[in-house]
Amino acid sequence: MPWFIDTNPNTGNLNIASPCLGIGCVNPVSGAFFYQDLPTVIGQTYSLSFFAFFEGALDEIKVTWGGVTALDILNPAVPDDVYAQYSINNTLVASSTTTRLAFFGRQDPNLNLGIDDIAVTAPEPSTFLLFAAALLIVAGARWRHLIWSSVPALVRSKSPRK
Repeated sequence: MPWFIDTNPNTGNLNIASPCLGIGCVNPVSGAFFYQDLPTVIGQTYSLSFFAFFEGALDEIKVTWGGVTALDILNPAVPDDVYAQYSINNTLVASSTTTRLAFFGRQDPNLNLGIDDIAVTAPEPSTFLLFAAALLIVAGARWRHLIWSSVPALVRSKSPRK
């Protein structure tokens, strides 16, 4: 069975749900999945966050990033029908200018599982700028220390010796 739009959201009005039954549901070729092709920057790292709920066991949600399994949640220890947040932080690396994010799911008692509030983010450029600035300050201080420690004390003295 395919994923469908449902009215059991974590926030807002709608979520996406799957009643798919069996191991074939998480097969990357023929399974029950939904996806989005995202514009990405080669070599850039990304983070993923989403909420999911499960009903009964056996449950599984598999997330792929560019065709590679990024997260596989199998029988999570969470209450039925309660959304829990799942995250992958700064470990998803883009290998092309377009990356497919796909969600596969199975619910073997043929009940439901749902996903809502999916977010993919890249680190803020300001984070890199702050880190680079701090690194330059530390490097400059170290360089200054090395330069001054190699100059003889007599030259460094401000007043002439008597």
